Amino acid sequence: LLTSVQVELAEPLSLPRQEVGKAKRVIDKRAE
Repeated sequence: LLTSVQVELAEPLSLPRQEVGKAKRVIDKRAE
């Protein structure tokens, strides 16, 4: 079984780069 950390690392790799970029932007905005 995958741990939550492994899943978090694996999910972005399976997503298109554009979707990953969008997610990072959202996280960055929340961090601000």
